[in-house]
Amino acid sequence: MCNTLTDGDEKHLVAQSTTATYAAFTGWTLVCGLDAVRAVYRIRAMTGSFQYQLAYQTATCRTDNPDAWNTLDTLRTTAGELCTGDISVTSATANKFFIRFGIMYNLPSAPATAQADVGLQVTYNTFGALAGSGIYQLLAPDTGFYYQAVTPWMPVIVGAKHRAAFISSVTSSANLKFRVAYQTATTNTSLPNAWATDDTDHSGDGEACTSDITPSGGTASVMWIRFGLRFAMSSGT
Repeated sequence: MCNTLTDGDEKHLVAQSTTATYAAFTGWTLVCGLDAVRAVYRIRAMTGSFQYQLAYQTATCRTDNPDAWNTLDTLRTTAGELCTGDISVTSATANKFFIRFGIMYNLPSAPATAQADVGLQVTYNTFGALAGSGIYQLLAPDTGFYYQAVTPWMPVIVGAKHRAAFISSVTSSANLKFRVAYQTATTNTSLPNAWATDDTDHSGDGEACTSDITPSGGTASVMWIRFGLRFAMSSGT
């Protein structure tokens, strides 16, 4: 488990309409194992009817192609310092790979202008790290299963859960299907066991991300695990 405490950046925010405006205060982080966050607001030099709320933004695979911003906590209108307590983000991070946090701010009514110096510090626990990534050309000649290793070998205790993100561009056959898979080795990685998978098939162009996956079998008495891709044609040759 790794605890993260963000720097507590401060920004001068000016609200000029009732439309929600968002300001990012943290960088992107992996969502694996991130169940809840706790935030501290530091609101100073507030003028007018400035209102604000903790916000988050997720990305399925790429941080340069993020989802729309959403809000957490409750809408607030007072200056000073406040701690939110723990806020669940479990539903927000389902089938996502990255998340970052910020502030939503706006006016309750217009026309008007309101502003404040806003500080935000966020803390959360995470249980994951990026195990591996790569770009691969997958050529499936038939409906048999083929495998491509993506990560190096690691102790099973490190890979107790996994989450995978895919960016695919299917050019030669619309029938290609693929899923995340894993392979174990009992004592020596030169003598691995058969590949296995608990994911469901993905296909077509675009981006996709799994939820957290726990290997369903064969890890209780083994030392090593690695992750990769299982791919095949869904039909034909």
